[in-house]
Amino acid sequence: MPTTWADLANPKLQERIELADPRHSGSAHTAYEIILQTNGWDKGWKLLTAMTGNARKFAINSSEPLQDVKNGEAVFTSAIDFYGSKAIADAGKDKLGYIEPKGQNILTADPIAILPSAPNSKAAQEFVAMVMSPAGQKLWFLPKGSEGGPTNAELYRLPALPSVYEPIPKDAYVQTDPYKTATTAPYDAAKAAGRRRALDDLIGSVLVDNINLVKAAWKKNPNLDAIGYVPIGEAEFAKIAPKWDDASFANATKSKWNAAARAKFGG
Repeated sequence: MPTTWADLANPKLQERIELADPRHSGSAHTAYEIILQTNGWDKGWKLLTAMTGNARKFAINSSEPLQDVKNGEAVFTSAIDFYGSKAIADAGKDKLGYIEPKGQNILTADPIAILPSAPNSKAAQEFVAMVMSPAGQKLWFLPKGSEGGPTNAELYRLPALPSVYEPIPKDAYVQTDPYKTATTAPYDAAKAAGRRRALDDLIGSVLVDNINLVKAAWKKNPNLDAIGYVPIGEAEFAKIAPKWDDASFANATKSKWNAAARAKFGG
């Protein structure tokens, strides 16, 4: 049973992993960025290569791999916690589980805001105040119908208000305080945001568009160092990512990446 991202490079998992195309899935993008940052750029790319070698396919969106795991067509996929929790509730805890790579699971906040020109700003302010109140925050992680919980459906989300975890209600779907859970690997959100589009295209051009070649190479020689591919150094990538608004530059670069990957994997 894998417990870390690196475990997904185990060749015994061939055809048992399903992934999503980061060019069409924000949650898939986040998972791949986490892998790259928490393992280091070079090792992270080797892991992504091996995961592609083990993959059944790259789906067009993030919901399809999770559905295929629920259907028994795949065994593992990456998923945001609340997507995983909903799938487990639907299928049953005896069928599905959710694994958090120790020290490598990153928590990010969902934003809430009021537009400067909001026509109903007073009501909007009252809504935000309700969401950020202790009662509003408890709605995120309590079961439907429980005292203080939602009326219609569970949300399976982590509250943002630290005081809601002191103490954690006994019927809350999560029993760990995220503010007391240490992440041992550094994560740079600003760096991730600045290179997002370029990274999606890099992963798409190198791995997604060449999945059959990667799988064939990995099946022939499932060696992380031999097959693991680092298409570009992180420092060089940081220099070209800000140029991604230049469509001609981006398209030419994607073609170059794709051709180099095909040469690497024998296409």
